[in-house]
Amino acid sequence: MKTVAAAKEDWNERLGRAPRVAEGLARLRRGEPVVFGNVVGALAPLLVSFLRPLESSPWLVILPTLGEAQGFVDDLALIAPDLEPKFFPASDEAGFTDVATGSVFGRRLDLAERLRSGESGLLVVTTIGACLEPLPTSGGDATTRLALRVGEELDREELIGRLEAAGFRRAPLVERPGEYAVRGGVLDLYDHRGSHPLRVELFGDEVESLRRFDVVSQRSLRELREEDVSLVTPGGLEDLGPSLAGGLPSTVRCVARDPDRIRIQGERRVERLHGEG
Repeated sequence: MKTVAAAKEDWNERLGRAPRVAEGLARLRRGEPVVFGNVVGALAPLLVSFLRPLESSPWLVILPTLGEAQGFVDDLALIAPDLEPKFFPASDEAGFTDVATGSVFGRRLDLAERLRSGESGLLVVTTIGACLEPLPTSGGDATTRLALRVGEELDREELIGRLEAAGFRRAPLVERPGEYAVRGGVLDLYDHRGSHPLRVELFGDEVESLRRFDVVSQRSLRELREEDVSLVTPGGLEDLGPSLAGGLPSTVRCVARDPDRIRIQGERRVERLHGEG
């Protein structure tokens, strides 16, 4: 019985010899749209796992429904774990996230920025519903970012004021994204883009140390010399900007699985969004 790796190698060899795949790859390299017909079942993730490593631009794979997207991510993780597929959820699609490793809001914010920046090798899987949902207007400017560096001065009260204004909640211990805690010269904060909370230790007005730590055990995970923290929170947003579908650069390769069903699901999502607005 073949291992997954051996089976994938066999499929890659077959795909590499297929004239339609070779023609499609040539069109991809010229920046032209490509249609692969009769790509059913597990052949779709196999085809993506074969084509994706052949170019460096970020890829966004769009599927009609959440269940199909989950299955696609699972198949890719089994077939080609080195591709490290990421799931971009809608606000109501929490099945892929865990409170201990971030929030749905933070996942959306992080992956949208990474796609828009053109991160090389990034592979994101999503649903058409998630693509059409509006995103925050900003997340990278000076008002929504906090740059911390060991050895630099930091006004604790000013920082607390910024956190409160941004919509962070004060708590005895941080447990969820969007919370912060203060104990003497130690300030913990859990930004929505961070996979773990950040501990800022102050000596007077100087940043003495920065470290990410485990929210359950409170043990340090890694020490840092500097860290950029996102201050964007759902409660602190005044405006929403374009959706992911409306704000991607041309360098992002979009892959649509079953375009006709994507169109139908997209129309339903737009109706829902208009009804909620």
